[in-house]
Amino acid sequence: MAFVSGQVWFSRTGTGSAPLRCLQAPQPLVCNAAHEDGAESAKLSRADFVRLVGTFTAGVAVSGIQGHSFRAARAVETNAVAVPDMPSKSLEVEQFEEGTGAQVVAPGSLVSCQYVIRRRNGYFVDQNDGADGADFLFRVGANQAVQGLELALMGRKRGARVRFVLPPELGYVQGVKEKGAPGPIPKRWDHRQNLWKHHLEPLVFEVRVTRVS
Repeated sequence: MAFVSGQVWFSRTGTGSAPLRCLQAPQPLVCNAAHEDGAESAKLSRADFVRLVGTFTAGVAVSGIQGHSFRAARAVETNAVAVPDMPSKSLEVEQFEEGTGAQVVAPGSLVSCQYVIRRRNGYFVDQNDGADGADFLFRVGANQAVQGLELALMGRKRGARVRFVLPPELGYVQGVKEKGAPGPIPKRWDHRQNLWKHHLEPLVFEVRVTRVS
């Protein structure tokens, strides 16, 4: 599996949990995932969200890597999540589990999910992933979740697991401390302060969809 964003090319060999290798990109802004069952590629920009609200399209980049750990693919050398030095403004999504059920996330859907947010160097920011964490609940298109999260989950089923790099332009552009700002917003004060310090940076989200209605 390999994908390219900006000037960095990430490469994985085989279908196990081998780490990503970072190389110079032969070409920019291409997201391509391949495995023994085939390959799919696509990319989304901010403008795509407007079209999605009117007409549902599931064109987010997907790599169907079944059986991978939800927290896999951190760079071994630095214990960091391997993300581009200068991520593009497009959204790149890696899918680890497809999920089940006929219903998928679409404009107007009520979605609940669990998540882990990290900085690009792998440092923890916030999570609700765990038995004690309440699901993050939002309605797609109602300005309750950051645009990047909505786009990343478009077309996903209950039980789907994805990881994506959230560009600042699709993230917390309305702030973190402001009342009514799209989430997820940490409940703990120290986590909220940490997100506020880094909300204008690319953030790495690991998300599991727990309900779609």
